[in-house]
Formats: sequence, C-alpha cells, structure tokens
Amino acid sequence: MTRSQRLAASLCLLLTLGSGVAACGDDSDDQPAAGTTPAETSALCDDVDALRDSTAELQDTEIERGALSVLAAELRAIQADVQQVAEDAAAEYSSEVETLRSRTTELGSSIEAAVADPSAATVTQVSSDVNALGSAVTALGDAVSDTC
Repeated sequence: MTRSQRLAASLCLLLTLGSGVAACGDDSDDQPAAGTTPAETSALCDDVDALRDSTAELQDTEIERGALSVLAAELRAIQADVQQVAEDAAAEYSSEVETLRSRTTELGSSIEAAVADPSAATVTQVSSDVNALGSAVTALGDAVSDTC
C-alpha cells in the first residue's frame, strides 16, 4: 500500500469515526431559557443548527487528493459558527462554548501537523480531534435541547 493509499484509508477512517453530531430538539412546548428573550433563543438555536451543519460537512468530506486542505477550510467555517454561538449563548452555555473553542483549536493544530507530515500518527490525531469536536457539538446540542 502506497503512502497516498494509507493516507486516504486513514482519512476515510477519520471521517467515519468522526460522525455523530446530535440534533437540536424541536419540541414546540419548550420555553426559552431563563433570562433570554425569544429572539436570543431563536438566534442561538439557528447558530447551533449552523454549527451542526458545518460539522456534518466536515464529517462528510470526500477522501481524495487535497482532503486535508478541504478539512482545514471546513474547520474555518466551524470556527465562525462557534464564534457566533459564543456571541449568542451568553453565560448559560459558557462551558460548552469554551469546550468547542478548545476542540476547534486542537483540530486546527492536528490538521496543520497532518498537512506538514501526513503520517499514520498525525492522521490518527486528526481523527481523534474530529471525534472530540463531534462530541462537543453533541454536548452543546444536548445543553440547548430544552431551549430549541
């Protein structure tokens, strides 16, 4: 197996293992979180949906030549979504937002390392960081599910 084939196989595994983003609930009986206005709640729910969509795009990336640069571009979209969530989430979800920020930073670092040295170890780290980001998005979705 050539180095390119190993990288492609590793990236396939990365994206397969990285799936698992939770959906934001849609129960019409839910009330906004205490201290938030309906507009703030709507904005936060929209932000979480956008983040879920961006994360799904990251996880659905086709494995082909240049996939790491595609992952890096998709990560930039996720970082923008995380920033918007942070602006609308206020203090109530600060823990989840901080975790998201950490996970996006870690994934960015591992993608950079994999681009510089596309070895099994660096691709495995990217896979691990995609999983961690997926878990953080799931945790945020769970946290806001009573609000959205």
